[in-house]
Amino acid sequence: MKRWVQVLLTTPSTKAERMNEITTASEGFVYLVSINGLTGARPDVNPHVKDLLREIKQVTDKAVAVGFGISTPDHVRQLAQWGANGVIIGSAMVKQLGEANSPREGLNRLEVYARSLNDALHAVIRTI
Repeated sequence: MKRWVQVLLTTPSTKAERMNEITTASEGFVYLVSINGLTGARPDVNPHVKDLLREIKQVTDKAVAVGFGISTPDHVRQLAQWGANGVIIGSAMVKQLGEANSPREGLNRLEVYARSLNDALHAVIRTI
């Protein structure tokens, strides 16, 4: 029984031919890295991501999840409007835990944060 899924990443600097290879080889979904550089919160989503989502969706029916720099409900809303099938959020969730005074508070903060992201996503879904 296979116990892993091969999810490959494509970035804003990935050439079209390589992007096609990545989307073909990736299993489950394609991970679109929104920026070149380090992970972590950013004030805005890279506007080039909208074009990249369109390009990827022209060559695959697989879901596309966007990560790197995604941290706010506005980011989630924007990406959903642009056609992203999912978002990948790491640093901002770790921050919720790290800023808490106790494990319980950390989990509560994380729950409130996750709900705000979910609410943003569902606000877009209701308009589609």
